[in-house]
Amino acid sequence: MATDGCWVQFYDGEKMSGGTKRFDGPLEVSDLNDYIFSTGEKGGDETDSLVLGSRAWIQVFKDDDYGGKTAYFYPNQTIEDLDAYGMGGTIDSFKLYDYQPASFPAPTTVTWAVEDNDGVVSASTINNFFRTALGSALMLVPVVGAALKTMVYGLWPDPRTNKEQAWASFQNYISQVVGTVYDQLIDKELTIKLQGLYNVMRNYVESTESERAGNFTALINTLDFLEPSFLDVEDPQKTLKFSLPFGSIMLLTMREEILFHEEIFGDPLSPDERAKRVRRLQEKIDAYQAAIAAARAELLALRATMIKLQDNSSITVDKWTPYDTYSGWRGVEEYSGGAKRRAEYAAAKHTEVVTNELAWQIDQNTAQTQLWSWANPDNVTPIRAPEVVYLDGPYGDFQESARFSAVADDGKRITQVRVRAGDLIDSLEVFIDGTSTGVQGRTGDTNAAPFEVTLAAGQSIINSKGRSSTLINALGFTADNGQSFLAGSPGNSGFDSHPPEGTADGRMVGLSGYSLNGTTAGCNLKVLTYHWYCTLPLPEKPVLLN
Repeated sequence: MATDGCWVQFYDGEKMSGGTKRFDGPLEVSDLNDYIFSTGEKGGDETDSLVLGSRAWIQVFKDDDYGGKTAYFYPNQTIEDLDAYGMGGTIDSFKLYDYQPASFPAPTTVTWAVEDNDGVVSASTINNFFRTALGSALMLVPVVGAALKTMVYGLWPDPRTNKEQAWASFQNYISQVVGTVYDQLIDKELTIKLQGLYNVMRNYVESTESERAGNFTALINTLDFLEPSFLDVEDPQKTLKFSLPFGSIMLLTMREEILFHEEIFGDPLSPDERAKRVRRLQEKIDAYQAAIAAARAELLALRATMIKLQDNSSITVDKWTPYDTYSGWRGVEEYSGGAKRRAEYAAAKHTEVVTNELAWQIDQNTAQTQLWSWANPDNVTPIRAPEVVYLDGPYGDFQESARFSAVADDGKRITQVRVRAGDLIDSLEVFIDGTSTGVQGRTGDTNAAPFEVTLAAGQSIINSKGRSSTLINALGFTADNGQSFLAGSPGNSGFDSHPPEGTADGRMVGLSGYSLNGTTAGCNLKVLTYHWYCTLPLPEKPVLLN
């Protein structure tokens, strides 16, 4: 199983250019020639530059089977020219670790990394752990210092033995998810800054009445100073790893001042001054949420640009291959008539697959920023769990067809799904609030049996199964009212789509994809992507972390 943050991206050109291949570790590769770079070249004797994840230590070797000249590299390093280490274009094997082996020499440049994931929290659990802390802080009956104390224990759960563990887990999670899609800010003074932040937060939440004003002022000043390093609203992609924890601290601190100004400073806020500070807090919430949304959109857009086409055509024949400059994936080489178009279809499918996966990985972290809306003390609506729409797919192969989208907007719901099928899925029809979104596929007299699920108020589709080859061969749905069907015929690849594990309130809110529409036998459903609504659970009542 891969460790979050333990990865290496190899490039066959200097300054992260040319063909590429990403490896997730811990891993040992005895012969890079067993692997193909994105440009189709074997990996041995190719690498001229590399990038390492936030929890990645690597030893590279000139020869197969870990022999010959060697070099060592460390977390968060970007090596633009391996010639500087005598290893340019010569690496044939490597060992990738998620800890620093005793045999590694001390690095000449120290980059911030925390190895241990065996404590209170890890990169794989940090999002759930912190959501519990943030939700609890916002649910607590307002008492001076209580919300920020919950943040202290949520972000420094084990301060004696590992002060940076939770922060490192955030870094490792985002490093694994974002990789080289966008470079994260590397701050060599991070340990000092985190220690300072921990000290001022702890001093405030443990203040005596006479110490509160001075300690709170120190906390505000520290947050203002650190903001560009932890949540840069001008370039939020580069600080995404710490946006959630830092933004939560900043907003809860501003909330604290509004709620408890008299307890902190000895005098109450006037109505006008309170309104001014609430307005400033809401502006900060809006700015933070907009920045995170912009970062998400930019990362998805950048990821999509990393899928390209390689033209290997000659005078006599067209040859095109889709490839991924991030993962190193290469699709099938298409040749002869229509080769480029088929390669474009394969690239488009791969793009949708990887961006859907990336969106879900990002959302597990950033959807929690929805909770920031309740940092405004005038927001007295019941706190709601963060909401996510998870896209699963596409299933089937892209080809000449028309795109469709049958997705229920907020406040609307799917009330019926109807499928007609013979050997293939001839047509799909989704009804939202009782109205058809249109027949996707073959219309008219198909002689295909109809299958359907009909939903009353409060009922939902909770699962869908099917089979696909280059088309959708079989398709079925299961509702929470017990209705279920599976239509069609056996295919080459079965799929089972449902809301992600660990989420709550899951239900299907839409389907999108491609279909060839008309009355002829070749008209049918080609590609299908599921849209699942779900929530990231909150505790039913505040959990006191200490």
